[in-house]
Amino acid sequence: MKRMDRRWSQFTAEDIQKIADATPVEKYTYTWLSRGDYMPPFSERLTGKEITILLDEGERYFYRFDGKNELSWSGQDGVMHEEYYEALEAPGEEEILMVQHYCRASAPPRAHTLVLDLKTGLVTMCIATVGVPQSAREVGRVASWTAWRTAERDTGLQMNL
Repeated sequence: MKRMDRRWSQFTAEDIQKIADATPVEKYTYTWLSRGDYMPPFSERLTGKEITILLDEGERYFYRFDGKNELSWSGQDGVMHEEYYEALEAPGEEEILMVQHYCRASAPPRAHTLVLDLKTGLVTMCIATVGVPQSAREVGRVASWTAWRTAERDTGLQMNL
């Protein structure tokens, strides 16, 4: 079989969007690495829980964990999206959960990674998008850190656990 001749630098934003839209998330998250012998089982600890993340920049995200891999979430626009997600407990730190989900039909393609510390109320949120001004195939990232909501500060993480 002859190898397909392609140059990654020739991909346009439209090419990347078509690839992202055509690939089911469940298919590309299943790899030898994510299901290997040393991979811990996915956590069901968040199932049935809801969280609201209020970032310092004024952005608000709502997450409802409907099942082991079923998630409903909304951002600033308030529109609910249903997604596939995976959550892992940090080895030796069951109060720290790492959550990853792709935002289907997002343009440009986008994924969210959350690190939730249930003990301290700290949260790290990283939003990765495919496509930066210099290249349609490069990934840009925005990371935000915040803490529990307090009376003095209208930011943080509210949980119904």
